Amino acid sequence: MKRGLALTAILAMASAAVAADKEVENLLANMRTAYNSVKSASLTVNMLLFTAPGQGITLNIKMEYVKSNRVRAELEATGGMSANVYCDGTTVTVIESRFNQRSVKKFSIDSLNAAMPANLETFNFWDWKRQLSTGVGGNMKDSQLKIVKKQNWNGKEWTVLEETAPDAGVFVQYYIDPKTHFIWRTVVKRLESGALFQDVRITRLELGAKIDPERFKAPDGS
Repeated sequence: MKRGLALTAILAMASAAVAADKEVENLLANMRTAYNSVKSASLTVNMLLFTAPGQGITLNIKMEYVKSNRVRAELEATGGMSANVYCDGTTVTVIESRFNQRSVKKFSIDSLNAAMPANLETFNFWDWKRQLSTGVGGNMKDSQLKIVKKQNWNGKEWTVLEETAPDAGVFVQYYIDPKTHFIWRTVVKRLESGALFQDVRITRLELGAKIDPERFKAPDGS
């Protein structure tokens, strides 16, 4: 009898885990569909990056995107630091404004991501297939994922996807609009200490924006 009860409990827990996994996969699928559908976007992103407890910098990003790999970003950080990122689908160019220092790399999704000091609320526009996947080659393959519904932030209820990523040493909360499936806020904490590392928020998002293709070309470096 006791063994039967134990087996029933195990089966119930296994069934709940499968249901939770299915819910997560459905959410990720909806998010992939949403980001894949974006032909162009203009957005503003605000990031708080903590370099030590109680200390950090603020970074403001004005970004333009045209499917599938054209990106322009204007970056302004605490202390007057600024830079521009240009990706025309062939090269990724970063120009530090104060000293006009220039870095040019051949385009790849990794080189573009490395040039953009942001997170999935931004990367997903061009890297949704890899970032939002638990399958082979997916960046969430080894993560533990949990959905928390109806979380309040900024006067609205959000679906929050919680990601525990031991390999990266972080715990991440993605605030997702339950209707559109876009991420509007990403909160990153150190897994070991629980200290806040990043708080990234989209403050403006215009989908279908008309953007001149010339804006993605870096100015002459001469």
